[in-house]
Amino acid sequence: MTAERAPEGFVYYFAFGANINPKVHGKEASDRYQGRRNDFIQAQPARLPGYRLAFNLRGFAFGEPCFGSVERCYGEEVHGVCYCITEEAFARLVESEFPYKVIDVEVETYDDGRRLQAKTLQASSVRDIETCPKCSIPSKRYWSLIVEGCKYWKLKPEYVKRLENTQYFTPSGLQAILSRFFLWFIQIGLAKLKVPMVYRKYVYFVICRLSWWLVDLKHLFSHNHL
Repeated sequence: MTAERAPEGFVYYFAFGANINPKVHGKEASDRYQGRRNDFIQAQPARLPGYRLAFNLRGFAFGEPCFGSVERCYGEEVHGVCYCITEEAFARLVESEFPYKVIDVEVETYDDGRRLQAKTLQASSVRDIETCPKCSIPSKRYWSLIVEGCKYWKLKPEYVKRLENTQYFTPSGLQAILSRFFLWFIQIGLAKLKVPMVYRKYVYFVICRLSWWLVDLKHLFSHNHL
């Protein structure tokens, strides 16, 4: 059976990370996530077979070590929310998701098992993938948003349990201050300065890659984990 396409002018967007949380994406998204605030016409829990959720997309090493991405993996599946949003809303969302690219996938809805032709986000560059399993962990802030979103949409309990058991990183002291400033600067500060999104993306990559370059340099001498 052929997977169902979104209505004309709309996109089925499968979210698996923080975007499943209504605080981050949707009608109630907070001001810091302006690019992800939209009036979706439909949202339903769904699963993406043949992929796994991996927290290996490098972010800001000293506070937001890694973000989530999806990777091909036979026998695994990623659970999330499939939104039906306008093409314009999806374009704004993609523009705000700096380290990701769009890929086409087929998801299956929880309620009626319908197969939908959807789009989701995946790490855009292999150079930003962290290969050390012990370093590939999300921040507590990011992890909490995902777990909270999973419970909000009532995703499969066993999937939520596995996420709850995921190790996360809690910045402290100077790291916590740097992390809060990084998030404020990228999400709010640059917007207040009216910096175009395309330039915000470059700033994001410069900061994140520099932070991980310092970590990689340290690992040449001693690979103590975050």
